[in-house]
Amino acid sequence: MNIIYNIENNLLLSITKAVELFSTGGVFIYPTDTIYGIGGNPFDKQVRSRIVGLKNRSDAKKFIFLIANTGLINEYANVSEKRINILKKIWPAPVTVILNLKMKYADELNQETAAFRIPANKFCIKLLEQTKLPLISTSVNTEGEPPLTNINSIIKKYSNQVDAVFYSNQETGEIASTIIDITGNEPKLIRQGIINFMDLYQKLI
Repeated sequence: MNIIYNIENNLLLSITKAVELFSTGGVFIYPTDTIYGIGGNPFDKQVRSRIVGLKNRSDAKKFIFLIANTGLINEYANVSEKRINILKKIWPAPVTVILNLKMKYADELNQETAAFRIPANKFCIKLLEQTKLPLISTSVNTEGEPPLTNINSIIKKYSNQVDAVFYSNQETGEIASTIIDITGNEPKLIRQGIINFMDLYQKLI
């Protein structure tokens, strides 16, 4: 069994270990402001491949990328200043937006778009601030099965398949983020999550 960290008992150690794993090609499970996620460095092909294999999912299915602040959006994606200002009012929140990637990252990730989110979670934000890179966030489950939200079930099934499990004493949610596509002229709902799409639509148009 790999190491299991209670982030409330020692947040600094947990962040330090997560940064180390991120920087060395590790894959780990961690809490977010919605459900638990499996993560690692999105620009490491072996990390992406390992997570795909762990979840038994298609290579074509894209990951959500967590970021620390809206300033990073302009680094990775092509998005209007108007939309950036709107996202500043929405985030941090369980709202994921699909954006057009800049050519450099589109080529590196072999995809034209990517889904981004700023989570309202202290552990995630501190980790992201230190890595200064996006973090893969995908639900803890095998493709086709419901996400696991109970930490004991997660540890039982996955602790031997990842490099570490970071968990919180606080209950995480059981509903994933709402995903919207804003690459076109009008926002489009991709997945209804905890935040109502129509509430977001009014802000984004």
